Amino acid sequence: GRFGFTEEEEREKGERRERVCRKEVCGLRMGFLDKIFFGPFCSLFCTGMSLFGIVTLLTLGTLIKNEYAYTGVHFEDEEARTATASGCFTAAVVYVGFLGWSGVSILYNKRRKKL
Repeated sequence: GRFGFTEEEEREKGERRERVCRKEVCGLRMGFLDKIFFGPFCSLFCTGMSLFGIVTLLTLGTLIKNEYAYTGVHFEDEEARTATASGCFTAAVVYVGFLGWSGVSILYNKRRKKL
């Protein structure tokens, strides 16, 4: 073989180098992704809180928009009512974003067998 090694020694050395390189690449990538995604408990908790926030804000925004008397909020002018309902709907959209991120985190944790 090359450099005085037998073919078997060269093959073992190549396999060892490949295993080390694969571990380093996966270790770097997985370490970086572990910092981005939520942990197992947090991903489940954030999913639940996001669902609750979406349902609550959409309901409240719809009730305010339709001038439901029992929301506990009274508006003197239509502009304030519209702005408040719009704020509820905007916050619900933000919660949809968190729900998406939590869902991806759940899938990531399942793939890593942490969940």
